Amino acid sequence: MGFIYKIEIDNELYIGSTKQKLLKRQADHNYEFNNSNRKDYNNPLYRFCREKKVKKIICELIEKVENDELLLLEQEYINMLEPKLNTNRAFITNKEKIEYKRKQNKINNKKKSNCPICNKEMLKNHINRHINTFHKTDN
Repeated sequence: MGFIYKIEIDNELYIGSTKQKLLKRQADHNYEFNNSNRKDYNNPLYRFCREKKVKKIICELIEKVENDELLLLEQEYINMLEPKLNTNRAFITNKEKIEYKRKQNKINNKKKSNCPICNKEMLKNHINRHINTFHKTDN
């Protein structure tokens, strides 16, 4: 069993989902938003909470769902309610994953670097071939 929940602060929304008990997730949010050692310390929800001097985050239940539908349903609520405090998608299709990887590969393939031997600038993914062709030593 999972839960879709919302956090509302000054008419701004955050939509989340959890497989934990909702009170446990709420406690986690409250621990994380003021703990500068946490990796999520600067996410938009927690920054907004600190800006608004929120003392306690309250998670309000939207819907109980089966675990296998959790992220898909969370994404449907995000699409429907358009919360400003969510920055990541909850669910991404395989087609969207492939398109994202394709875009990342295009970006990475255009990155330039210098050969560590001759310092010639070239595309980063060509350096090994360049070294093997022009700097290969006979043993």
